[in-house]
Amino acid sequence: MSTRREQTWRFEHGAPHTDRLHAMRSAATDASRPLHISFGAQVQQLGPMAAGWNITLDDGRLFNAAVVLLAIPAPQAVALLDRRDSGRDREAVHGLTAPIRNALAAVEMSPCWSGMFATDAPFRLDALPLLGDDALQIRAQPQTSRSGADDAAHVATAWVAQTGAAWSSAHLELDAREIESRLTAAIYAQHAQARVRFMRAHRWRYARVTRGLAVESLWMGNASIGACGDWGGATLEESERAVTSGRALAGVLLAHYNIASIG
Repeated sequence: MSTRREQTWRFEHGAPHTDRLHAMRSAATDASRPLHISFGAQVQQLGPMAAGWNITLDDGRLFNAAVVLLAIPAPQAVALLDRRDSGRDREAVHGLTAPIRNALAAVEMSPCWSGMFATDAPFRLDALPLLGDDALQIRAQPQTSRSGADDAAHVATAWVAQTGAAWSSAHLELDAREIESRLTAAIYAQHAQARVRFMRAHRWRYARVTRGLAVESLWMGNASIGACGDWGGATLEESERAVTSGRALAGVLLAHYNIASIG
């Protein structure tokens, strides 16, 4: 889930099935209020302790954790579990996490370029040319915003375009400005009279699960480490997997520690 605010517009440019929600990111914000969270901190390495884990962040900070839960894209989780120093810790981490690491390594994901843009309204935009047959899912956002105080007569509509897996993969390493230029050109090719007032591109390197796991979540009680994500429960609808996986892991965790409820 991701909400991005630019100028006077708000874009829900994350999960494509949740665009009907207003201020999408607020769900996570509300749930996290009682928690202490370090934002903008990347976990660089995990190290086993007698009980739990020591965590090394990319800025050099260290702290201890009783439990590690990996709620990140499967390829990133595998990379983290593979990243360890030489010596005893390396073998210990490998032995403790091998079942989870090997399961997540079987997950396959594809990328997506998202284009966030605002245009003069009203006009119809169902598809864009020049981006390939599988290229686009266009969604009008549930809002309109005035383009500025000095231009109150103009009301612009916010849109999100999410390109298909094949096109995104072929153009994965392009600069965001090049993607923005191509999306803008595609809009004008279909609607020559349109006025694009704003355009931003965002690359989701791990956007869609192309091969998931049948299990809803992964948990190793002896190592106090688990994983959840949109790869879980491959038989479920795509829009349900991440939430269902997270709930499943939460239930396993509560049962393991004999906790009746978290409130």
